[in-house]
Amino acid sequence: MIENEASVKGRVIAELLSHLTNDLQIGKKIKSGELRKRLKEPAWHVPECFNMTNIDMENFSMKLLSLKENPGQDYVILQLHGGGYMGAVRNAYYVFAGLYNEVSKGCNVLTPDYRVAPEHPYPAALEDALASYQWLLDKGYYHRCRGFGRWWTRHGIVYVS
Repeated sequence: MIENEASVKGRVIAELLSHLTNDLQIGKKIKSGELRKRLKEPAWHVPECFNMTNIDMENFSMKLLSLKENPGQDYVILQLHGGGYMGAVRNAYYVFAGLYNEVSKGCNVLTPDYRVAPEHPYPAALEDALASYQWLLDKGYYHRCRGFGRWWTRHGIVYVS
């Protein structure tokens, strides 16, 4: 009986998703980037305890979050945002950066806003992620990579010292 109910629920959800993506043509809007372009967020308000430094790269930009008082200089977390390489960085990732800073006891967090599809197809996002890492290496963070994570939010973090 429970399996049957799950199957009915599964079919209802599948039909709903099919309707949303096909009948309402959202699938085309997602693939073309039209839906993503209309998602506008207000500028992220940086909490008083942090500094947010904008870094312009050749093809994209990055933001470095650090504490105002006693900023950590030994380690940096490279946060690669999610979005399936089709979505730009969102305010939620800057909130994550603040949380990473807090749980790491002051580690700076670098968040690149790399180029995304469909305007910039693969490998643009990968090239920008590598350029972000290279920027850290050029700044002297080269001793060791402490870890890489892939979370439920589908973004990666690299801890560099």
